[in-house]
Amino acid sequence: MAGGAARPEAFEAGESSRLQCVDPMLVPAISVAFMASGERICRIGLYAAVMPGKHQPEALAAGHIAGCSSTAEQLETALARLPSDVSGVVRAWLEHPRQAARGRSALHGCEIARARGYEAVGFAARGLIHVEGPEGAAVLAPLAFETLAHEAGLLNDQRRLRRALEGVVGDERYVLHIRRPLPANFDPEPVIQAVALWQHARRRGEYQGRDAIYEDDGVHIELALTDVPRGEAEAALLVQANPIPGLERMSVVGSILLRLSALHERIHHLGPLIPVLTAEPAWRLTRGHAEQVLYGTARSVSAVGGGAPSYSAVHEKPEGLLGDPACKHLAAVWWLESCTDGVMGWSHENPWCMDRERAPKYPGRRYEVAEALELDRFRLRWTA
Repeated sequence: MAGGAARPEAFEAGESSRLQCVDPMLVPAISVAFMASGERICRIGLYAAVMPGKHQPEALAAGHIAGCSSTAEQLETALARLPSDVSGVVRAWLEHPRQAARGRSALHGCEIARARGYEAVGFAARGLIHVEGPEGAAVLAPLAFETLAHEAGLLNDQRRLRRALEGVVGDERYVLHIRRPLPANFDPEPVIQAVALWQHARRRGEYQGRDAIYEDDGVHIELALTDVPRGEAEAALLVQANPIPGLERMSVVGSILLRLSALHERIHHLGPLIPVLTAEPAWRLTRGHAEQVLYGTARSVSAVGGGAPSYSAVHEKPEGLLGDPACKHLAAVWWLESCTDGVMGWSHENPWCMDRERAPKYPGRRYEVAEALELDRFRLRWTA
């Protein structure tokens, strides 16, 4: 995945999908219980396992829906909560290796909405799920993104590069910055040849600098020699810095949100839009990256640390993407990702959404409207 960017699955059947399927042999399948903390939405107990000759969701753990003795029963219970047209499509997604992640995103979204009293009632459009609840109705747009487990590339490829560099940097310790993920089965030989020529030029006095950049054929690496002495049996590598994919990922997500909003416009009367964005394995986004794209630069910020930390900021339309008129019916963005024993989640609310009060509020950590100010200005805060 170039540059570590997330890639979305196709919204509708027939669209070309740019998302590479996560390993279908063992991938999280659904969330089935809302934990009271709201921070960790559930403990994953269901996995999709590929059986010989076909793709069949199979239970591998148990016990997260009350009264269910196996995860197979949990899966069937969760699917049975959905209308037949929705459950049929979601089941087909789960059983298909390239759509399984989207199926999990759909079940995550429906279970979270259900925790707020909203039930799926059918499809609002192809791939968009209509839910109704005590405050009104909304449209869930489940999408799945595959992100790199290792931002700098496969671990074996990183080790191969470091071992090769050991032989050409000499007695000096160095800092390595891998600016883009190394391609699979990376061959370090061209890099090593370039570094050897650079070191040779330095020794001959033809080049005085202590840093160099290598960029070719999808590989982007920076190398800086240090004055730190290298002891016996000590590795030459002092520090390795990896790519920071947040801004690029948010750029991709931003374009997807605008496209979703355009698709939703013709059915906005059914309720505001909530994209359910599920990353496998993780988003790895900082608070700043997401807020900058979604809300723009904050007019003012209030942050308190210590035992009772808090954060709030004033945002003004149309600084960020959510202030774009195209997103006037986008109520919130739900972010989900897997963790060791569950699914972590959070939400960004859109204060400029015309009908956001009809939509279910995310039950966990969220960036919500704290105060409406003048001239389309709002103070937003992170819930505890």
